[in-house]
Amino acid sequence: MSLSENSSVEVRLRCYAGSPKMKPPRYVGVTENISRGGVLVLWDRQKADLPQVGELLTVDLELPANHTFGRKSMHCETTAMRISTTDDGPARVALNIDRMEFRDWALNGFGNGRNGNGRNGNGNWTL
Repeated sequence: MSLSENSSVEVRLRCYAGSPKMKPPRYVGVTENISRGGVLVLWDRQKADLPQVGELLTVDLELPANHTFGRKSMHCETTAMRISTTDDGPARVALNIDRMEFRDWALNGFGNGRNGNGRNGNGNWTL
């Protein structure tokens, strides 16, 4: 496979999103696939309202734990590009990745990674 190809990889990662409109950041669903420049999220509309096309979102993808590196997340600044809904089931939200970096999971504001809302001991929101 050529590095210039923009092929996607099917992978299910827990996805947390935030924006000035959606505070605090919250669990919104799982990824359906990810590519070099974008991510497709199966967005649970019961957890969070859908973004608008063109809306800027901060997204954290929970990466599998690694015994060498510990728990990490892929922190992305994204733009909502396309939203597809059905009568039942999750919406599909296509996000363009504008900027990305890997972070320690404990430092990204989600604390223990649980699905509840609340603040942890250092004032950050936990999910």
